[in-house]
Amino acid sequence: MTEIDALNELASLAAGLNGLAKQLTIPAQRQAAYRLKAAACGAAIMLGGAVVDGQRADDVVGLRIMSTPPTRLHVKVSHMQPAARAEVRRQAPLAAVKAPVGERLDADQIQMLQNLVARKRGQ
Repeated sequence: MTEIDALNELASLAAGLNGLAKQLTIPAQRQAAYRLKAAACGAAIMLGGAVVDGQRADDVVGLRIMSTPPTRLHVKVSHMQPAARAEVRRQAPLAAVKAPVGERLDADQIQMLQNLVARKRGQ
């Protein structure tokens, strides 16, 4: 199996587990699916076929797996194996920090945006 074949399989597995986790209603099963997804993503990182392309303050990073086609997933860093976690933390300073608009603006800025939207709707 070539490296690209391995990355394609890992990306497919991780994406499938992500979809499965979203469908599961039992928390322990959902958690297990997300941890398995993190293991597949970690393996892709360790193969050198995935990079961190975004991060959030809540221990979640966006990964781009260089599969065919490329796959982008979010994964909890704490769910990864130690070697993959270390590589993610090495790459993370180069990735943009992303947060919802409400977390990046103070109360006055949010109020200004709400006023602007209200004025636009009133026109």
